[in-house]
Amino acid sequence: ASSEYNKVLVFGASAVGKGYVISSLPGAQIDQSVAPSRVMKLDVSTRYYEAKLEFSIFDTEDLDISTMTKEQVKELGSECQGFVLVYNPYDASTFEHLSRLSSFIETIDTSVRLLVANTKQESKSGQRLPRGEAKVRDWAIDHRMELIQVAFNDEVRECEEEDESREKRGISRILEALCSTMWKHLQLKTRGGGKHADRHAAVATRGFDESEGSESTSEAKAARNEDKSSKNRILLVCDDVKMKMSIVTS
Repeated sequence: ASSEYNKVLVFGASAVGKGYVISSLPGAQIDQSVAPSRVMKLDVSTRYYEAKLEFSIFDTEDLDISTMTKEQVKELGSECQGFVLVYNPYDASTFEHLSRLSSFIETIDTSVRLLVANTKQESKSGQRLPRGEAKVRDWAIDHRMELIQVAFNDEVRECEEEDESREKRGISRILEALCSTMWKHLQLKTRGGGKHADRHAAVATRGFDESEGSESTSEAKAARNEDKSSKNRILLVCDDVKMKMSIVTS
C-alpha cells in the first residue's frame, strides 16, 4: 500500500464472494493498475476524520504461509492494519482454508479482525447458519475475530448515519467497524470544516515563541485545543463502539 493508504488484507477461497463483500461498501473502487479485483480502494469519511483504505485480496488456494520464507511473510504483513476473512458457511472447506492462516493472523496486531460468513443467499442477514458454526464461532473468539453474516440483499447504511435503535448487521456492520477505527494514516476534521494533517505527522506550527518559550498568539492556543478536542471525541466514540461490539451469532 502507498504511504497514504491503510492496508487491509482480504483472504478467502475462490468464489466465496470476497470481491462482492468489499465492492458492496459504498464508494469502493477497483484499482485498475493491478490484476482485476485484486486491489480495491475506499475513502471513509466520518464526523471526525477521513481515511484512505486499500484492500489487497488473496485466494487462499494460492497462499500457503507454511511454504513462504520469513521475508515473504514479513512483506505480506508489512503495514497491515486489518483483516477481512471471507468464507461460505455452506461449504466447510472454505473455512478450513482460513483456519490455516491462524499463526500468521496472530503475528499482526490490529483491531480490525472481521470474519465474514457470506451466505450468498436471497435472505436477510441474521438467518440461522448451518450446523457446525459453533466451531467457527470458537475459532473467531480464540483469534479475536468478529463474526459477521452477509447476504446479497443487505441494506447498507452510511458511516455517519446514526441509528441507535438497532444493531447493525452485514455490510453495514463491516462499514461501521471500518469507520470506527483509529487508522494509522488519517486526517482529523476540525469544527470549522478544515482538516489536520496525518495524525502521525508533526504539527507544522506550535504557536510558541522559541526565544521566550511562550505562546505567540491566541489563535495558536485555540488551534491546539481544537486538535485535542477532536482526538478526544474520536477516542470516546471508539471506546463506545468497543463496548458494544460482540460476536454476531444466529
